[in-house]
Order: sequence, then structure tokens, then C-alpha cells
Amino acid sequence: MNFARLSFGGRLTVTLLLISVLLGLVFGQIAVRYALSEKDGEPGVSLGDVRLFFQGDPTRCRLQTMLTGKMHDKLTSVEDRQTIDDWIADGAPRETYDTAIAPIFAARCVKCHGPGGEKAASPLTAFDDVSRYVTSSDTGVSYEGLADVSYLHLILLTCFTTLVAGLFSFTRFSGAWKEWLMAVAYAAVFVHILSWWSAKQSDMYLHVIIATAVVFAVSIAAMALLTLADLWTTAQEEEQG
Repeated sequence: MNFARLSFGGRLTVTLLLISVLLGLVFGQIAVRYALSEKDGEPGVSLGDVRLFFQGDPTRCRLQTMLTGKMHDKLTSVEDRQTIDDWIADGAPRETYDTAIAPIFAARCVKCHGPGGEKAASPLTAFDDVSRYVTSSDTGVSYEGLADVSYLHLILLTCFTTLVAGLFSFTRFSGAWKEWLMAVAYAAVFVHILSWWSAKQSDMYLHVIIATAVVFAVSIAAMALLTLADLWTTAQEEEQG
């Protein structure tokens, strides 16, 4: 491909493609924020949120983690939260479940965590359903969960990087920095996903995960913006020539 030979329509197509890439980065950050924010009970995404996602909190049961994480906005009543916390602290007895706990879950949770609900595979409709989340500690994302997303992210992010790096390779920029910029983007993807598997054992990899996410976003954005700059600079020179 030679940008100088592209028609206006061709340049517009490449431009819209790269704008979509940049918007994808923005929406990706928003998605991560929604997935991780407030896991530690505080607004915004912090190292604590990332730690809780991968390592969990062994001092809490899975139900407590659920109620302060994804289900945070479903159970906003302070009194209801305190009732559940007190019930868990008392050993989650069956005799008080029907009178104190079941009505809360029926009103707040069963719509999704019941038959036909979005989370029907994780029911919260009976004592046995709820107690299994009380008797197991929070260990963070499972290795099975990591396996489900690792291959998909690796393939998609590699294809994503190849698309941007491929267009960037046709720019008139030269020098070793150009090749290094493309290589860094691929390396960031590789190291980022591999670090997921080690983050459950060591906090060091939590920092690596955050750092590689930033490096990947910056390198992709840099290649996209430089490609756009070269694309339209070439167009202006062609018109002037």
C-alpha cells in the first residue's frame, strides 16, 4: 500500500478505521473500570481492585465479595447489607435464613439469580444456593475463568495490533524506533496476558499487568495517530505537487 496513491475515499476509510481503533481503546478502559471499580469498596480503579480480582480476599466469603462487587448496585440498603453481614458472622444458620435473609434476596437478587434470569446458572433462590457462597472463601478469579478469557484476548489483541501495525508499517517514517514501537505493542500483549496467571501468587505481577496495559494503549494510540498524520500529510503533498 502507498498512501500517496489512495483516493480521498481510501484515505477516509483508513481514517475511520483508525478512529474506531482509538475509540475501542477508550471503551476498553471504560469496560475495565466497570468490571473492577469498587471491588475494594472505594470508587475508581486501584491496585486494590486489581488485587481483589485476581487474588480475592481470604478473610471474606464469596457472598461478601459479590455484594461489594458486581452486585453492589443491586443491594444499596445499608440495613440489608448489615443484616446479611451479621448473619454471615453468626455462621449463616439455616433457622434465620427464611425470616431474615430470604426476603432480601427475593427482592434484590432472584430476578437475575433465579429461573430464567440472566445469572440463572448462579442461583440465589434457596438456602443451599446461598450457603455455598458463604462456606467458600474469596480466592479471586479462577484458573478456569482465566483460561476462558486468555486465549480469546490473546487472539483478538494480536489481530488488533497486527491491523494497526500493518497500516503503520506503510508510513514514510523510518528508523529503528518504528520497528521497536511495533514490537513493544506485541510484547505488551504477550506479557500482559501471561501475567494474569502469575498475579494470583505475587503482587509484583499486578504492577506488570497495569504497566503493560498502559504500554499497549500508548503504543497503539501512537501508531494510529502517526499513521493518520502521515496519511493526510501525504495527501496534501500530492495536491500541492
